[in-house]
Amino acid sequence: MSKTMDLPVKLAGYIEETVGQAWEKELASLLFSYLPEEEVLRVKKSLIFAANAHGDQSRDSGELYITHPISVAVFLARWKMDASVIMGAFLHDVPEDTGISLKELSQIFGEEVAFLVSGVTKLTKMELHPVGHKQAQNFRKLVLAMAKDVRVLLIKLADRLHNISTLHHVKSEERRRRIATETLLIYVPLAERLGMYEVKNLLERQAFSMSEPHADIAIREHINYLRADGGEDIDSIVSALVKICTDSGYGSAEVAGREKTPYSIWRKINAGQLKVTQLSDILAFRIIVEKEADCYAVLGALHKAYRAVNGKFKDYISSPKPNGYQSLHTVLNLQARSHRIEIQIRTKRMHEQAEHGVSAHWIYKEQASLSSKDRMKWLESLSYVAENAVDARAFEIDSRLELYEDEVFCFTPRGDIVCLPAGATPIDFAYAVHTEIGDHCVGSKINGKWSNLSDVLENGDEVKIITAIDAMPERSWVDKVVSGKARTRVRQAVQKIDLLAYQKKGAVIWRKFLVRPVFLGVKRF
Repeated sequence: MSKTMDLPVKLAGYIEETVGQAWEKELASLLFSYLPEEEVLRVKKSLIFAANAHGDQSRDSGELYITHPISVAVFLARWKMDASVIMGAFLHDVPEDTGISLKELSQIFGEEVAFLVSGVTKLTKMELHPVGHKQAQNFRKLVLAMAKDVRVLLIKLADRLHNISTLHHVKSEERRRRIATETLLIYVPLAERLGMYEVKNLLERQAFSMSEPHADIAIREHINYLRADGGEDIDSIVSALVKICTDSGYGSAEVAGREKTPYSIWRKINAGQLKVTQLSDILAFRIIVEKEADCYAVLGALHKAYRAVNGKFKDYISSPKPNGYQSLHTVLNLQARSHRIEIQIRTKRMHEQAEHGVSAHWIYKEQASLSSKDRMKWLESLSYVAENAVDARAFEIDSRLELYEDEVFCFTPRGDIVCLPAGATPIDFAYAVHTEIGDHCVGSKINGKWSNLSDVLENGDEVKIITAIDAMPERSWVDKVVSGKARTRVRQAVQKIDLLAYQKKGAVIWRKFLVRPVFLGVKRF
């Protein structure tokens, strides 16, 4: 059968032309490259259905609305997502924008596709209200949808990728900034946590210029100044790094350089970590080698050639991030220039994982590993927060804590690695190990020495938690923990303790009332 099959359903002429061109130009070749023919037919059926449903609806750009689900599907097809996901992409706006129900979609395309569409539909109207309940409640839906099926989030990320690329067509400046800010606060961190750095970079680059246009311009101007004043450009540094690799016996290493993004710089400035005038390390370089052992060998060669900046080395190969990211990170001071450069060293397989994250499991047909508890543990943690937060505002605060913090790696006495947000305390550690341990902890030892429960943990600390069966969380712990899960549990416990106290006080008052003396002939009852 031809891969450019005739459209099975008659569409209006200009809609048929748009859909037909999209199918033949990119979709057909992409889908046939990894899906069986019968699944491609199902996918195409959903495309035609969506095109009919949306009809002549248009976007702010003036284009037919169907061009949006087509673009979303193209992103997902490039990631080699399964047929149900591609169908969900075509249909994801049908229930919201047409009179067709999820029940009808389920009857036509099956429960799995309807479930994915339902998950995306719940997220579509998410609006940014930093202190309001609506944002927190919608974000709760997002997390619960992720916990049930991460493919819902992948469709939403693809949806946001296309929407942010066409955001300049939106006439309202307030709406543009709201969507851009929402992208930076929610979707960029989620893409990063899923290890999808290519998606993260695309989202943040386009969203930041609309969310903080003045800051974006100021940072770019300073980067241009540093570029002109830096002495050496990216190409010359790449050549120097290639020579070091070649002289060390790793001539096949791939070396690439880039400038850091204005958004990543702005975050450090906004957090008070530096000023624009203090900015020096705007260049980052990536070295890709064949084997894991080569990573460490090249690192040694670099540290021999250039002076390493103390405290900037990170080994994410032996201790991967929760999203599976692996790489060696170091920062060097080049002899020929005063500016620092950041170096990342990884294997080809690590690089594919770093760029594509969760979607790499579909690309490389390793879907079974997607359910790895270690790799997706952060989703379970967010799900716990979503289901157990005392109120919507508390959920919003706690879940954002789970999204933004950098990690610190600590060990249990048995040698198990526990990954926590930077700034975590032994209380956070206890709750990460088990909720009951957190509820009943009374003390801790860090590296064999007694410590306060409020002490801040550092990378490599071995932590032992001391518990007592009658111990309960303290109210002051709310301000001592940094992980969302711990804060949610402590709030719950404090609320329960307060309730018991009120009940006890009420019982005392009631007993006093029952035994009060009888005055003026009034009988006691």
